[in-house]
Amino acid sequence: MMSINGNAGGAEGSFYLFMGPLFGRHLAVGLVLWRFAAFLEVLLLGGAWSVLRFAQRSAAGHGT
Repeated sequence: MMSINGNAGGAEGSFYLFMGPLFGRHLAVGLVLWRFAAFLEVLLLGGAWSVLRFAQRSAAGHGT
């Protein structure tokens, strides 16, 4: 998730409001970890799906 001009800071503001009590003074660390995890989740799941799909197509003889 990337902030764009029309919504700059919207996700971060929501994170601050809802997770502020949980993280306390370590809120910035929690925000960085949340953003990193959200990016990695999409990257890893998309990569795994692509590899599995390629393997299935190759095994079926369809090529690329």
